[in-house]
Amino acid sequence: MCCFSRAIERVEETRIYARGEGARQLVVYEMKLTAEGELAMVLPIPVAPGTTQIELVDLSGSPYFFPALEVAFLTELVLSKQAQSRGGPMLAVQNVGAFEASFVPTAADFDRLDPRFALPSSLWARIPEVQGFGFVVFKLREPPAPASFFDRMLARRAPAAPRAVHPMAFWFPRADPARLFFPTLHVHDGDVHAEADFDHVLYAQPGEAPEGWERSASAFD
Repeated sequence: MCCFSRAIERVEETRIYARGEGARQLVVYEMKLTAEGELAMVLPIPVAPGTTQIELVDLSGSPYFFPALEVAFLTELVLSKQAQSRGGPMLAVQNVGAFEASFVPTAADFDRLDPRFALPSSLWARIPEVQGFGFVVFKLREPPAPASFFDRMLARRAPAAPRAVHPMAFWFPRADPARLFFPTLHVHDGDVHAEADFDHVLYAQPGEAPEGWERSASAFD
């Protein structure tokens, strides 16, 4: 679910990989973002009841994770149109490659997150599908400003360019071990809309290929 802590200009070329392994699931997420300043991306996930931690994975050394996956497909890819009490201590922050990341066990626990990167609990109350979910928050750092005066002047005149960052990844204990979950909900401007544009490619590694999905030409472990 592509949800941001404040309004953005554009997000594109989203790639999501999901792999189930017993009671847990891996999600790898990559996108290109056009936005200014610091913000956070929030991914609601259906965690097992009582989950307070997840396993974050540093993929800063694997920036070509998704291009490697694309090599396995020779035809057109498939495109896609909690628990501590409120008011407790601030949530832990971990450095994961180019990101700072936190796990928010329930919607009410957003009060324990840096307010710059939180979404209000009133917003989640309008999305019944995420009731009982946990939330993974990746804080996206603002890119460094141009060093020279000349470069700063050019940057002011040029349109904002999308930022490409290395994939975000994490394991979580899933609420339903029989199902894979893809985070695809959109909150791009602080509001929930009935419809949204999608620019997603989804990859699944469930053991057996789901009906209607394209199989890769080669196997990846």
